[in-house]
Amino acid sequence: MLYPYEDAGAVLRAWRDAAREAPDTLVPEFGLWSIPPLPDVLEELHGTPVVIVAGVYIGNPVDADPVLAPLRQLGTPLADLSGTSTYVETQSALDELFPDGGRYYWKSHFLDELTDELIDTVIELDSHRPTPESVIFIRTLGGAIARVADDATAYPHRSAGFNLSVDASWHDPALDDTAIGWARSTWDAIAPFATGGVYLNFAGLGEEPELRAVALGSNAARLDAIRRAYDPDGLFQAAALRP
Repeated sequence: MLYPYEDAGAVLRAWRDAAREAPDTLVPEFGLWSIPPLPDVLEELHGTPVVIVAGVYIGNPVDADPVLAPLRQLGTPLADLSGTSTYVETQSALDELFPDGGRYYWKSHFLDELTDELIDTVIELDSHRPTPESVIFIRTLGGAIARVADDATAYPHRSAGFNLSVDASWHDPALDDTAIGWARSTWDAIAPFATGGVYLNFAGLGEEPELRAVALGSNAARLDAIRRAYDPDGLFQAAALRP
């Protein structure tokens, strides 16, 4: 669903409530972006700032409409681009919009809740997005993720309610400092609302000295022991996030 950018605050508050009430079969997402060159959207709207509300319903398509309905009722939508898809198609749907050879610097926070103050802060920070390709995305967690103990696997942030990523994307090398600076300053401004953890897929360039600790938490020592036992020669060193 595409909603007007000027309604971002109201839509995000309504989305927050809908996400809380959604069943485990629905994964709601929220994005502040600019309309990408989608074939189902008028060309003159491409590049226009917009609110994107997405949701993946995992189940029989004939049962999807009542579950997805709340995402269509968060305001007055500009467009409804929903449809039936396979899991693989869904996972790769945005690949062409973030091609190899682009320039990317993405950072993330885990959040327990979306307060009104945080919502206002996010919308203000998004207004300074450096390029139309850049985006702030909020993903809903919980569900099956939260029903596994934090120390059961390497991933320790299972109790968080949301993941917010600040995704600076651009093509011109002359924008490197501007784009990276926006991502870093936005991430810094959201930090007071966050849990303190990060997700490795959105970890910037790994330049923060504490990255390993905040990404792996108390599981880091256990992973070290496993690595020493099963990979003493460091074959998987790059994937082990060694300090």
